[in-house]
Amino acid sequence: QIPAVIPTVEQGEELLVVSFDGSARDKRGGGACSAIVWKLPEWIVAAAESKYLPDLTVNEAEYQSLLLGFDLLSSLDQGRLIICGDSNLVIRQMRGEIECKAPGLTPLRRRALDCLRTWHEFLHVKRDWNQSADRLANTALHQQEGTVVTSEADSDDLVVLNRLQELLLPKDEGSVARMAATTRSRTRSKNSAKVLQLDVVQRIRTDRILRAQNEEKWIVNLKAYLSGDLEDLDAGEARACNKIADDYDVDDNGLLLYCPRAGRDDGERDRLVKLVVPEDLQQDVLVVAPAADDFCARILHEYHDAPRWRTSWS
Repeated sequence: QIPAVIPTVEQGEELLVVSFDGSARDKRGGGACSAIVWKLPEWIVAAAESKYLPDLTVNEAEYQSLLLGFDLLSSLDQGRLIICGDSNLVIRQMRGEIECKAPGLTPLRRRALDCLRTWHEFLHVKRDWNQSADRLANTALHQQEGTVVTSEADSDDLVVLNRLQELLLPKDEGSVARMAATTRSRTRSKNSAKVLQLDVVQRIRTDRILRAQNEEKWIVNLKAYLSGDLEDLDAGEARACNKIADDYDVDDNGLLLYCPRAGRDDGERDRLVKLVVPEDLQQDVLVVAPAADDFCARILHEYHDAPRWRTSWS
């Protein structure tokens, strides 16, 4: 399982992050490995490469990817190192949490252990967070040919796909990150009320939450209702939004916020504002923070005559 403890990165800290991924066809029909070295704090591609090998299992491809990552590191100045991969087996074997008994993997693991000369940490991530390395490996497997990434355009493509920076965020040395909440109340003008964002929310970038919100029908409808744009809402949708609208606001970034109004003054309401996490992101949030139930408020509303769970984060 993905561990709850994510390596801490200091503000402005210079370090390297290696992401690796392996892919293979069935029945040892060929495999591919890929590795990317990211340079922090800029999150730029320091080195990236993929290889195609004719005779590999999936787990062997994963180990070959890790070894490829170490090869890329050999020409770089090394200090602290974080190694990220979506192979639970390889990560746990490299940590020494489980034994490595497979004849094809034992020598590969030994070679990988011999390469560890610096302060290193292994982090198992979901494949969704490892899309850059995954794309490199799958392309090599499909084309049956590896590549060395040298062009700026190809590096930019990897940067766009990269989501590891959403997990390895620098810890805030000052005040906890906050976002401004606004209200549609006629008795108040828009203010700069601050909404506390827990570490859980900090680990998923605001723009990604906004995109996900804009893909969830009930959120899109409610945002339109709150902004007074009713042209695209039918009568049933408008009635459904009207039932819950008093407990929601939209902030300056276009994010939907849950802020219960009943029985509370304006100041108290601002302190209770929560960011609405769309259903598509709820599992990712729970994976990042398995103890999230301590913070999580689940709100049940009727929408189109069917109960739906809404997940919000303080």
